[in-house]
Formats: sequence, structure tokens, C-alpha cells
Amino acid sequence: MHTVVTTTPRPAKLIDMVGATLRMIDPNVAFTAVRASRGKVVRAEPLAATYQQGRVHHIGTFPQLEDQMTNFTSDIDRAAAGYSPDRVDALVWAFSELLVEPMKGERIFELYRRNAEAAEQRDKPQASQTTWAIGAMEWLAEQKKSR
Repeated sequence: MHTVVTTTPRPAKLIDMVGATLRMIDPNVAFTAVRASRGKVVRAEPLAATYQQGRVHHIGTFPQLEDQMTNFTSDIDRAAAGYSPDRVDALVWAFSELLVEPMKGERIFELYRRNAEAAEQRDKPQASQTTWAIGAMEWLAEQKKSR
């Protein structure tokens, strides 16, 4: 499991505290501290494309997240809505880590995938091909077909 914690520039000490707490529990925890340098709408655009491509599916129901997703538009007025779309923003950060940004070591995984595919093809039984003796009637028939 990989933990991604986000914050705006103002409570930067909070993210340091969360990171320190996680490291006290498990020093080897996969943890990434990210700081927003762009607006939520701009960050969400690449992920919106993956939804449009049908690359993202949710299993189960997430009513609060779904409400935020349906109300999240480029002209969202957080004051009028009475909330900030925090669940959508967390989803954007998490899926960006998983789907949009290139994975570290991605090339080695692709190499292993291709090698596994090739090995699978090699292991499949191949259809045997009959070869006829030169001059046999069957050989002559094949020669006529290939012309």
C-alpha cells in the first residue's frame, strides 16, 4: 500500500507531522508528501480523460465522493457549495499516482510482461506442418497452388 498525503502551502507542518507519525509506525512505509502547485480543476483534467477512456471503474458505492464528482465543474464555487471537494481531490492525487504519472521502473515491468508473453507463446503447442517429399503428388499439388 502506498500513502499519499496532500496539503496546501499553509499547513505544511501538518504534512511533516503525518509523515513523521507514519514513519514511527513503520519506517519502511511507502509514503509520498505532495504539495499542490496547481488548482484542483487543472489537476483533475488528466484523470477526467482516463474516466472518459473507460480506464477507471469503481467497485461499490461511495455516495459522498459521487456527490462531489457530479458537482465538480471548472466553475465550482466552493463558498456557495459549502464545501471544498476534498474527496475528489484525494481521488485525483491517488489515481494520478497510479494511472497518469509514469511508474518508476515501468520499463522493467513492461520487459517482464513481454518476456512472459513470449514464453507463453513458446509453451503453447504449435500446429505440426506436414512436409512432403520432393516429387510426391502432394508436393506437386502444393507447388501448383503456390504459383
